[in-house]
Amino acid sequence: MSLIAANAQELTKKQYLYKLKAYMGLLFSMILVQLVGLLFSFGGVGDMRTHSDGIVMGVKTYSGDIIIIFTFIWAFVIAILFTTTTYRDIDFTLVSNRLTSNLSNIGYLLTISLAGGIGAMLLTFVLKIIVFFMRGAENLTIQNFFLTPYELVIGILAVTFYMILVMSIGYFFGMIAQINRIFVVLIPTFIFGGMLYEARLKSPDNSIVVSVVQFFVQESSFAVFVLKVLMTAAVFFACATLLSDRLEVRK
Repeated sequence: MSLIAANAQELTKKQYLYKLKAYMGLLFSMILVQLVGLLFSFGGVGDMRTHSDGIVMGVKTYSGDIIIIFTFIWAFVIAILFTTTTYRDIDFTLVSNRLTSNLSNIGYLLTISLAGGIGAMLLTFVLKIIVFFMRGAENLTIQNFFLTPYELVIGILAVTFYMILVMSIGYFFGMIAQINRIFVVLIPTFIFGGMLYEARLKSPDNSIVVSVVQFFVQESSFAVFVLKVLMTAAVFFACATLLSDRLEVRK
């Protein structure tokens, strides 16, 4: 290993450890967001009622999906936040360059993704326990109600890798927006405009958005899913790192 590479590795490590301590507030904000998602989850994600011979039957579905969605939204926002001038200037309190700054950012985002995956799945477990005692076992379909340790681990890993993907996209879009402020308007307009256009298509299966989502969600092999996510995230992070070189050097 060359001296330059060794120095870069050491600088990246120091910045990464510094950010783990300096950004503890972000971890607490994630926990708060997940708790808010937990509160919303008590309302259920589906409600169905049927009538038969004067008897009304109601079925309510509970899921941790809201917690996970809230976590993804938080992850996207935080990734963008890391590309802003305020956060980039923090790196200059230490000896750094664009490469080590980006690598330490990516390392932190990967770490917080794991924390997010663990938190989301644990709160999903908490949701099920609370619902179990609130509704009573006799009013629940408890088949597959509680996850096995294996399913819990797979769930944590799945949420973690989805967070990595979401954060890589947010980091890339955030870096584009830092290059030219016009992208702050153009990117959301393009995304939401495209979604509205595709929503009007007669054949939603041909939608680009649907195809992209299915590319990840419908993957039956977990190993292949992980490979897809890591390769896609690597491309977004690499592009963001290259784009950061175009930003003005701090005066």
